[in-house]
Amino acid sequence: MAGRKRERTLGQARALLAAEESSAGLDTLLPYLERYGGDAEAHALAGVAYGQMGDLPNAEVRFKESLAIWEGQFEVSMMLLRVLIERRKWEDALPLAERLRKEHPSDKIVGVMLESVRENVERPDVGWERDENRPRVSVEFTGYASKFKGS
Repeated sequence: MAGRKRERTLGQARALLAAEESSAGLDTLLPYLERYGGDAEAHALAGVAYGQMGDLPNAEVRFKESLAIWEGQFEVSMMLLRVLIERRKWEDALPLAERLRKEHPSDKIVGVMLESVRENVERPDVGWERDENRPRVSVEFTGYASKFKGS
C-alpha cells in the first residue's frame, strides 16, 4: 500500500512540475518528505520545483539531500552542478564536476561544464606571487644581455 501511495504522490508531483506548477508540486512533496525523508527521488523533485521557482539555495539543499541518500544519480548530480554554477559557487562545483567527468569521460556537456568551472576557480599562487617564494633581495635590470656579448 505504501508503494502505491509513493507512486501516486510522486506521479502527481511530476505532472505538476511538468506543467510548471512548482508551488503546487511543492505542496504535494513537502508533506510527503516530512513523513518519508529518506526518499531520494522526492528530494530531487523538490529541488526541481525550487529551481523552477528560482529559489536556488533551496534547490541546492534538496539536490544535496537526494545525493546523500543515493550518490549515483547522474541527472541529479548534473542539476546540482548547474545550480552551483548559476550561484557562482565554483569551489563547491569543482569536485562534483571532476567526479562527473571521471565517471562519464565521453559526455561532452560534462566536459564543457568542468572547463567552465575550472576557468572560474581561483588558481593557487605557485610562483613568485607567493610570499615564501619571493626573492629576499631586490633585483634590478640595468641593460640588455646583447650589449655584453663578445665584450
